[in-house]
Amino acid sequence: GATLTEATRTFICAHNVLSVCLSVDCSLLATGDALAKAKVWETSLGGKLLLTCDCAGWVHAIKFSGDMTMLATGDQGKQVRLWSVSSGEMVHKMELESEVFTLDLSRDKTTLTAGTKSGKARTWFIAPRHLSSFVAGDGRDVNSIDMGFSLLATGSSGKEASCWDYMSGECR
Repeated sequence: GATLTEATRTFICAHNVLSVCLSVDCSLLATGDALAKAKVWETSLGGKLLLTCDCAGWVHAIKFSGDMTMLATGDQGKQVRLWSVSSGEMVHKMELESEVFTLDLSRDKTTLTAGTKSGKARTWFIAPRHLSSFVAGDGRDVNSIDMGFSLLATGSSGKEASCWDYMSGECR
């Protein structure tokens, strides 16, 4: 049988890797690094580099859309960007008040939420480009986010995990 060394693939980046995300079918790997680069790799043998995107600082958060057509990045430069995986073009950019620690993209690609160092989870409705925001938890760093169909879950440095209605911003 295969040994652990034979079964794993290593993707060499130029600097510290801060965030990773696999596509739903595991055919693509996205990496975010400390040189402000987001990269998309094929996970098959050879691990071909398909795309490099320039960000505005350390890339703390990276996420594929469910259909693998979009890539969202969140960085130290207080920006969230949405990229086309096929062309590498930046499709949308959102400026935030502080460093982005985490993000998630809704399954239908209509909503993106980013968690920041300032303790806010900001939700962006992509199609009409409408930004709404609400404070998540106790206002401390939002370190983790997960979006369901109607709820947003956040985890903060204030030792809280909360569930929110991401359309109204109400805590449940």
